Amino acid sequence: MKGLLIKWIVFIFIFFGCSDDKNPQSHQKYIAKKIFRELPLQDSLSIDTAKYNQNKEMVKAIKEADSVFLISHTSFGIGSEPIVKENQINKSVVREYIKISNKSRVRLIHILAKDNKPETDFTSFCFEPHHAIILFLEGKTSYINICFNCRNYQLEDDERKYSFDRQKWEELKTYFIGLGFKYELRKK
Repeated sequence: MKGLLIKWIVFIFIFFGCSDDKNPQSHQKYIAKKIFRELPLQDSLSIDTAKYNQNKEMVKAIKEADSVFLISHTSFGIGSEPIVKENQINKSVVREYIKISNKSRVRLIHILAKDNKPETDFTSFCFEPHHAIILFLEGKTSYINICFNCRNYQLEDDERKYSFDRQKWEELKTYFIGLGFKYELRKK
């Protein structure tokens, strides 16, 4: 049931998320979202994402990005400093960061590309994200804001929250810890 709901949410997001290209202001507002949807395939990272049916756009964006950074940050909530300013990481809110290698990127893609398993567990909705995946492509940025506490994530400029299954969250958390992240990653 949850899998079907996620598929509908993704369908609605893709169907209604397109910007009106005739309006230049609208186009600029949604340029970051388009990074997630309209990237040409590259062979720089050889991963077959065709076999995955969830998270394709996120995986594709990570695969196609010129560079990928992981950060921990203090920015969340109304009135807080953004994590990206003028297509650059806002270092005033960053606690830890790393530009990931192609090998680390492949590992991240494998984690995110796995199908979510249906769960009866519900996530909480504190959504106080302290981690992000920041993508750079041809001078533009886009990011995925992550809250490991409530197990929700948010795409840049999208007010909706999304989630993964428990196993994927644990793998993602282990991935961040394995790369040296400590801030707001308490061990259970």
